[in-house]
Amino acid sequence: MTGAEGLTSADAARLPTEHGPNELLQARGPSPLRILAGQFSGAMIWLLLGACVLSAALGELLDASAIAVIVVLNAVPVTLVETYELLRRARHLKLPQVPT
Repeated sequence: MTGAEGLTSADAARLPTEHGPNELLQARGPSPLRILAGQFSGAMIWLLLGACVLSAALGELLDASAIAVIVVLNAVPVTLVETYELLRRARHLKLPQVPT
């Protein structure tokens, strides 16, 4: 099937029909909602959320509000956007590059 010159024309025509095209499969990355949900899986976030609830229960609404704002600002505009952009760029690195 192969030799010093490579595949024969017949083999090159037959192989894609037997095994499919020579392409990388593009897996879909996680959705932004799934990435956001993943931001709330860490122990530090749960500790901060617990402190927020405890502060609110003790009547320290200013402290509870500050903690909640910090958690939300960290999860949404910073970590969510960075993670989504990183995954998008990683998918583009897997695309075959066509020489120009």
